Amino acid sequence: MMAQVQSIIIGLMLYLLLAVQAEAAEDKTKSCKDKITAVGRPNRIQSLSSMSAVIQWTQRANELGKQYGQWHNALRTDLSCKLMQRSGYYVCYASAKPCQLSLEQRAKNETQEGGRN
Repeated sequence: MMAQVQSIIIGLMLYLLLAVQAEAAEDKTKSCKDKITAVGRPNRIQSLSSMSAVIQWTQRANELGKQYGQWHNALRTDLSCKLMQRSGYYVCYASAKPCQLSLEQRAKNETQEGGRN
């Protein structure tokens, strides 16, 4: 029993170590700003409220510069929704660190895109 617990603890520690290293490597290829949180418009359809939250987040991130307003480049993305019991509407929240690709990564992407034409 004790050996199983130790194995689980070691496994979790390795997982966390690898996750931190992967995030640190990704941070080096991106230039990021502080986390932004945005609230979507309430809607009876959860996916529409989610989409609204991401759109609101994108608009706020664009205020930092157009290169930051891309959800797929953001780090630590979180999209959560709550069902408001009284109204039956969903309210969703999008939060993430807006990032732009590093000059090195942008040059690499442009080189790859150039090869596709």
